[in-house]
Amino acid sequence: RAPASSAPPEPAAAPAPTSDLDLVRPFYDVLPSDPAIAFDLLSPGLLHSTLGRFLESWSQVRSVSVVALEKQADDGVLAVVRMRLADGGDLQLRQLLTVADSPRRIVDVELLSARRD
Repeated sequence: RAPASSAPPEPAAAPAPTSDLDLVRPFYDVLPSDPAIAFDLLSPGLLHSTLGRFLESWSQVRSVSVVALEKQADDGVLAVVRMRLADGGDLQLRQLLTVADSPRRIVDVELLSARRD
């Protein structure tokens, strides 16, 4: 019998997203509360920006709710999201996100429509 180890067990790593939807949904879920994690789900070449500029651009967003996510052909996800802004207004975006397989990251975002309420 092996002696008991006194070292605490290592925390389990978060499972890698297995589908495009499994990547896109968490992106929007963490965006308002932890945009640095959301930034890590984007391909470095997508933004041509620094983490600091990304954080600043999202500083006026108070909450994000996913209205709809739909898998599209060719590694795409159609997303409809509603954002509550710091000034109390709402912004609804319709976007087409493209996801790469290796590494699994969002590599393109096309804005299809935007509506401010």
